[in-house]
Amino acid sequence: MGYISFRNGQKAVNELAHQLINRVNELVEQHLDTYLTTPHQINQINLEAVEMGMLNLADLQLTGHYFAKQMRVYNIGYINFANLQGEYIGVERLDNGQLLINEVSQAKGLGKLYIYTTDDQLRRQKLIEVKDYDPRLEAWYKDAVQANKPIWSQIYQWEDKPEILSISSSYPLNQKKYKFSGVIGVDLILSQISSYLGKLEVGKTGKVFILERSGMIVATSTNEPPYNVVNGKSQRLSAVNSKNYIIKSTTKNLIQNFGSLQNIKSTQQSILNLQDERNFVQVTPWRDSLGLDWLVVVVVPENEFMAEINASNRTTIFSCLIALVLATAIGVYTSRWIAYPIVQLTQASSIIASGNLEQTVVNSDVEEINILAQSFNQMAGQLKEYFTFLETTNQELEKRVAERTAEITAAKEAADAANRTKSEFLANISHELRTPLNGIIGYAQLLQLNPHTSAEQLQGINVIHDCGSHLLTLINDILDVAKNEAKKLELYPNACDFKKLLLGVADICRIKAEQKSLDFSCRIDEDLPITIQTDEKRLRQVLINLLGNAIKFTQNGAVSFIVEVIAHDINTQPPITRISFQIIDTGIGMLPEQLEKIFLPFEQLGNTLQKSAGTGLGLTISQQIIEMMGSKINVESRYDTGSKFWFELDLPVVSADRSLDISYIPNTLLNFEQKSHSAIEEIIFPPASELLNLYQAAKAGYVVDIKAEIQRIHDLDVKYEAFTHKVLQLLEEFEDEAIVEMIQPYVEKIQ
Repeated sequence: MGYISFRNGQKAVNELAHQLINRVNELVEQHLDTYLTTPHQINQINLEAVEMGMLNLADLQLTGHYFAKQMRVYNIGYINFANLQGEYIGVERLDNGQLLINEVSQAKGLGKLYIYTTDDQLRRQKLIEVKDYDPRLEAWYKDAVQANKPIWSQIYQWEDKPEILSISSSYPLNQKKYKFSGVIGVDLILSQISSYLGKLEVGKTGKVFILERSGMIVATSTNEPPYNVVNGKSQRLSAVNSKNYIIKSTTKNLIQNFGSLQNIKSTQQSILNLQDERNFVQVTPWRDSLGLDWLVVVVVPENEFMAEINASNRTTIFSCLIALVLATAIGVYTSRWIAYPIVQLTQASSIIASGNLEQTVVNSDVEEINILAQSFNQMAGQLKEYFTFLETTNQELEKRVAERTAEITAAKEAADAANRTKSEFLANISHELRTPLNGIIGYAQLLQLNPHTSAEQLQGINVIHDCGSHLLTLINDILDVAKNEAKKLELYPNACDFKKLLLGVADICRIKAEQKSLDFSCRIDEDLPITIQTDEKRLRQVLINLLGNAIKFTQNGAVSFIVEVIAHDINTQPPITRISFQIIDTGIGMLPEQLEKIFLPFEQLGNTLQKSAGTGLGLTISQQIIEMMGSKINVESRYDTGSKFWFELDLPVVSADRSLDISYIPNTLLNFEQKSHSAIEEIIFPPASELLNLYQAAKAGYVVDIKAEIQRIHDLDVKYEAFTHKVLQLLEEFEDEAIVEMIQPYVEKIQ
């Protein structure tokens, strides 16, 4: 009860404080709306008077008399006008209410301000002072000219009276609309706002103050002036530097909570502890249509509302203590009366929880406990039945799981056997199919070059050649996929001449690019190691596939092949070099949704003709090979712009300062498995310059050109007969790749 009473008292205080704060805030806003609207109304009246010809701003004496009459009617601090030449007329109100007319004219000399007193008829009476003054340097003039629209100036100090802070409502006069161009303005003295705030009733110690977003004080309900005098000059006062503790601490708290006063966008209420006292704080943004953006802050101490409530709280707390003692005594007696049967129930539940479902609970004299005991005994019986049922069900499930596991195991073994059979079949059938396909492709090439072949026959021969090439590629890809599925696709790394490998790939693909009139560039890093350890065949397969795709899908432009060294690690044995492979083209590119599917089996892009030229397995196999090498093929592409494929490999360096010894030709390259070493040495190779054309023709697979080169070399010298015989034998077996590998080491010597 005491806590509830205290909370109700707190709630009442909060509501009362908020009502007071809201009322004060409404009065301040109403005063600002009224007081700060007056300058705009006066400016509008004066502009309309100029338009109707009632006010001639060129006549400074008449204009000064007109302004003086307005000063007598309105409670404002200053009315003035200045033109572009520096002429100026203004009427000032002193603290005693007297009006002074200030004038700068061309007739008396620009830059000189003449100050006159006025009589009861508001006519100039006496010249009291002449001083230097240029109105165009004042904030009320400069801000309006810069903005070129009606605005409030910045709060500024009068040049001749720095202790006076004012704000000017300035209206620029457009030269096309009015006869004279300049600025007309009305000043408000900010001390008048402070005087109004000081009259508001905000409790005995409450405070009201108005801030700019920068934290500078506009007006306060205290007697503290909104400026400091430093070295004889007055400077505006920031709220965080105020001598008033409440204003200073409240402003710092607002900046700490919101990060900056600029971040306060709506009315905010909070409770602030200052000197061990709670204070209710409300900050409200106030804005007008011409750009003023101020914060109205109201602070009310809580102790002004809490005197009677604190006395009431003390009485309530004393009553609550007595009630607490009585309630405790009754509670102890009641708990002991109820606790005994509950302890018995707890002990019985522990026994049942340990697994003894035969345990029962003795009935109690307390009716509620007795009902609970009966329910507990009934629950124990149901649990016994459920556990018996679950045990039976569990045994049945274990039996079913064992049967299902046996079925799955048998099915898996059958599937594995079928998969092995499929892989063996594909391996056997691919070898049987490739040899006759090579023959079909070779004879198709011969018939394509036969001058006696008709156009209709040539068209059919082209179809035979394309179909045979497509089928041969499909057989090789399917075999690789089958090997990968059977986990038989393996890498066989060995030492290889890295530069020879790269140049061989580049030469093969350069011919394809030249056939399509594409620019083909190959850039190989000079720091590449000479000899590396890798599966030369698989790496060549990947590079040729990626370059082949780039050429196939590029109709105009260029294809680039870039190989660069990224890093060397000499701390390992053998040393490791990270090498980047990049294939860049200006082809048709790909859409984002196509990039997600290009590495899937049998996934093809491009038009119907381009799709028919591939199997859709090349990228799948290439990605699998690179992943086995410990990397991944990456791709970037923009539709109708081009694509970039790249991957990085960590390759062991066998030799970085000498070439791989290729002074001999392995038997496997010449298909001499059944011949002796002496038979190999009997073949005499022509000079490398004579082999270059034969090498290019063999790489391109042009049978007729190969035969022509064989005949030419045979006619050079009889000692080349064994060489030409061997090449011709390989050609008849359509082993053009064996021809390339046979003569490649000699051709590279001049490349």
